[in-house]
Amino acid sequence: MPPRPWRSLRSSQFVVGVLVVVVAFGATAAGAGARARSSGQGADPSGRGAEPASGASYLWSQDASGGSLRGPSDDELTLELRGLRRYVTRFTDHPARDAAIAANRDFYARWDERFALDPPNGVLTYRVEGEPQPVSIVLTLSDPKFDAKNGSVRYAAVRIRKQPDTLPGTSTELIPPVIPNPRSFGAASLFIDSGSASSPGLVINVASLSPGAVLTIKVPHHRGIIETRTSTPLVDIQLTDDDSIQIAGPEGVRGASALIKLRFCVPLGTSTTAVDVFGGSTGEKYRFYFLGPDPVEFLDLTPDAGGHATGSLTVPPDYQLAECPA
Repeated sequence: MPPRPWRSLRSSQFVVGVLVVVVAFGATAAGAGARARSSGQGADPSGRGAEPASGASYLWSQDASGGSLRGPSDDELTLELRGLRRYVTRFTDHPARDAAIAANRDFYARWDERFALDPPNGVLTYRVEGEPQPVSIVLTLSDPKFDAKNGSVRYAAVRIRKQPDTLPGTSTELIPPVIPNPRSFGAASLFIDSGSASSPGLVINVASLSPGAVLTIKVPHHRGIIETRTSTPLVDIQLTDDDSIQIAGPEGVRGASALIKLRFCVPLGTSTTAVDVFGGSTGEKYRFYFLGPDPVEFLDLTPDAGGHATGSLTVPPDYQLAECPA
């Protein structure tokens, strides 16, 4: 099910920085405190490093030998691409002039870093039997399931139907053709829109919450909830008296998810921030990272037998202010 739109919990006159926390319940973690680091210095043809330029906006192209788009309605579709190339192509929007390739495995491993806050749009172009020209449809894409062994991927998708051009200066009014959702298609290309850095805020991404679970996350220096998005309104999100973030999963509902955006700022000279998680289960995984022009550091935690996980995260200079807004 696609995430619900953000709903505001508190009004704000400022936004300072972004820290993203990814919590994947039931996933197998490589180990508590494991860290991976990337730098935003220059292009990386291998696809293993950071993006080509600080703050760059870039797009992605993916080729497949065939696939399908099926579901009960435009709002509940599954796009499957089969026969993928081993890599995707990325290229920057102007005025930057960079292009690179990234292995499929790396592209999907970093999906949440780019798109957790706001799923991207994409244009699927494919050939219809008997038609001389390919056709294109527009989709919003989320929750990719990549199968490296079979060279395939499945996306949750929402169809965006085309409308007539109404921009100033339009000289010819065209009625968009009616294109049905293709139950199967041959060779295809998928173009995915910009993955530039998201707007500032501290974000907690709970990918799958166990029924009835209550998770408590403590991160010093956060400055209140801006807005949230959940897969079901039954997920309860609260700030406690000590400013901890508490997330409660609904009874009897498996796989509920939530995104929470908070303000974040530290005093000038503060180089690290502590992270504590309570109420977790063994085998669950928690990922923390800042967003800005480039991801800087990733901190992965798994809870101990008592449900506790702790670690520290380096604070980039852009998040350190002489005076944090009240």
